[in-house]
Amino acid sequence: LDLVAGNYLAVKDSELLLKTRLGGDISLQTVEYNTPLKINGVTVTFVPAGHVLGSSQIKVEGKSGVTVFTGDYATLENPTCAPFEPVRCNTFITESTFALPIYKWENPEIVFFEINEWWKKNASENKTSILFCYSLGKAQRVLSGLDENNGKIFTHKTVEHLNYCYRKSGVKLPETMMLDNNILKSDLKGSIVIAPQSALTESWVLKTENISTGFASGWMHLRGFRKRNNIDRGFVLSDHADFDGLNYAVKSSGASKILVTHGFTSQYVRYLNDSGFDAQELNTSSHDNPDSYNL
Repeated sequence: LDLVAGNYLAVKDSELLLKTRLGGDISLQTVEYNTPLKINGVTVTFVPAGHVLGSSQIKVEGKSGVTVFTGDYATLENPTCAPFEPVRCNTFITESTFALPIYKWENPEIVFFEINEWWKKNASENKTSILFCYSLGKAQRVLSGLDENNGKIFTHKTVEHLNYCYRKSGVKLPETMMLDNNILKSDLKGSIVIAPQSALTESWVLKTENISTGFASGWMHLRGFRKRNNIDRGFVLSDHADFDGLNYAVKSSGASKILVTHGFTSQYVRYLNDSGFDAQELNTSSHDNPDSYNL
């Protein structure tokens, strides 16, 4: 994170994650989900967003009505964080990372079955399965769906440090071993390694023989993404709402005004307005090209 604030307010679930990423000495106040807090005359409530551990929609209620800022959110089941909860409001500010009709996710159970079968086949051939995914949130979600009977599970150090936060917060994850210099090549045969994409050029990857690489991301829905990243197998698994999920959240909000940010904003605004909603773009400092996201 590039921004450094003097004080932070977040839900209790995210306390360890924030201190791990921002430093243990930050000024942090935590509250439980759905616990109203008065701030300067308005009521602020954090509501589960279903994205990663501690992710929250922010509900702000004042004299002018109720506004909800979703941040990143997902509407499909995710055992590693509190599930998304629809919020009724007057103004709904939604992300739009995958706000095109082509983005419709499979049942996660089907995706996990595919991942485990890929790993199982690789293990039968003494291959090391290296599955790339974002270290925060995606890695833990992937781990929660792995079949430990297939073999050993190794994790990159950036993943393992965040696994600690998840475990301390009560999230159940399978047993994992962090990659270090003491790991032998023979230990990796038949195993699976969970690592960020940045590890693709690290020496341990280059030195590991007989490997098969995979990538878990919503962008794997696009064939070209996998080819550009030289990945053997792509798994479509996202911690963001797909097109149907976004529409569900918008409709459930009952909002009279929809503000769209962070993603395919212009396309989604056009769709919402054509569907009878009052929508417009909300540009932010993080408003950039969605093709560059690692999600």
